[in-house]
Amino acid sequence: MLNDNNRQEAELTKQSDDKTAPLTEGFSTKDFLDVVWKIAAGLSVTCYLVGAIVMNIHFTRFGYYSVSLANAQYFIAGIWAIAPVALAWFLVLYTLLRSPGVLPRPRKDKMGAIVFILLIVGVVVSFFLLTFFSARIERFPLQLKWIVHIGTGFFLTLPIVAFFWWVNPLRSLTKEWIPLTIVSAFFAGFFWLAYLQAFSRNLYGEISGTLGGGKPRLVRLVVRSEAREDMIAAGINFPQDSRTSGLLKLLTATEKEYIVLTGTGNTSTSVRGDVVQAVLYEGENK
Repeated sequence: MLNDNNRQEAELTKQSDDKTAPLTEGFSTKDFLDVVWKIAAGLSVTCYLVGAIVMNIHFTRFGYYSVSLANAQYFIAGIWAIAPVALAWFLVLYTLLRSPGVLPRPRKDKMGAIVFILLIVGVVVSFFLLTFFSARIERFPLQLKWIVHIGTGFFLTLPIVAFFWWVNPLRSLTKEWIPLTIVSAFFAGFFWLAYLQAFSRNLYGEISGTLGGGKPRLVRLVVRSEAREDMIAAGINFPQDSRTSGLLKLLTATEKEYIVLTGTGNTSTSVRGDVVQAVLYEGENK
């Protein structure tokens, strides 16, 4: 009897080892690095595209639009835009993992339905808050702005998570489910764009330009003497007989031009790079 039991245990152990061996031995270092590379590439592309949207929404406030495809600042702007959302999801997941009792059990259908409804309400309220009360949010203190966008960013990215959860089994790509998949993708993108627009208008312009944000930097331009009169005509002030401009707000700079704010601060002027001989950067406390 003991021998039979030992034989059965040995067979079970061998079967379990056979089942787990491909999972452990089949995943090599090369496969791991390949997965890490794909994740890093996906995140980089996402940050770049998100940053391009955020920066151009910010630029349109001053009548400027960037068409440059090779702009490293897009990547940094994307990181800033995704940071509040990432922080929100980290806090939520951390809280749920530390307190498993917070999650409703599957058998409690009523509680699960209540949680689902509350999440939908959170998405709708966040959308209306950022869309119709954006002017009021702009007057909030900076710390309160971050808190608002962390909270609303979590709710407005829930449709994206739901969309990828729906697409994952690939059954959603079959002919009968394609209309619902398209509608889900539309709403996921719609709510995400609402968040990006609010972030660009309320927060991106408050982040220092030295950190990759959209806050204009204070500069003085030293220009060629023959370009001085044209720049004065464009609204850029120069002290008498000086080639160094007065204090300007530099919105952005490219290889070919400098975009500075003129007038009341809501219009921009393009200065060709070949007429600028030097840029004097002022401290932000000026």
